[in-house]
Amino acid sequence: NDLGGLLGDLVLVFVMGVYWLTSRDKIADFIENVLALRSRYKANQIILEVETAVGSYVRGVVAVALIVGVLNFIALLILNVPNAAIYAFIIGVMTMLPVVGGFIGGGGATLLAALTSPAHGALVFVVFVLIQQLETHYLTPRVMSRSMRIDPLLVIIGILAGFTLYGVVGGIVAVPIIGTITILLRSLVIEPQVEKVANKIEGGAVILNTGESITENETTPGGIIIGR
Repeated sequence: NDLGGLLGDLVLVFVMGVYWLTSRDKIADFIENVLALRSRYKANQIILEVETAVGSYVRGVVAVALIVGVLNFIALLILNVPNAAIYAFIIGVMTMLPVVGGFIGGGGATLLAALTSPAHGALVFVVFVLIQQLETHYLTPRVMSRSMRIDPLLVIIGILAGFTLYGVVGGIVAVPIIGTITILLRSLVIEPQVEKVANKIEGGAVILNTGESITENETTPGGIIIGR
């Protein structure tokens, strides 16, 4: 049942991605028709930024899986474990699934190795555990935070929360959702407020860091901003 649910979640994510790719232009056209003319450019910019962030996230996931696979391969090769490439490939590919993927890959590789030799199985398990710690606590948070431009701690919390609430699908879409919310807040709330304050300063006062703030109507000590 668990395996069937996992496969179902993966199919759902794939279908969602295909649906977005095929319907993206229609969604953008709908948004343009709904919004006022002056807001259409901003909406298109936000959509483009979200798409860029999600694309960076996907590349980050692939990069982490590749690094994990290569590290496992090198370690197993040094330890003279037969079929090192196969075990490393299994672990690396499954790493792309958040939270549980690494354990599924590591467990599967360990079981396969143990069928030929218990000692080899133990070596695969030890290597997997060590590299898994590196991936969980350093690689994934760093790579995801750089690709989505969000704090590494927020990446970890988002993945765990998404997986806890909605399973594999939640873990996969958690970081893109957080990144999208961050982009929306920055574009629709933070940047307009900063621009508004900047316009007020430009139109109402000249700030001097030497101890005075001078406007057309009034001069006060201390660098206080005074509007017209």
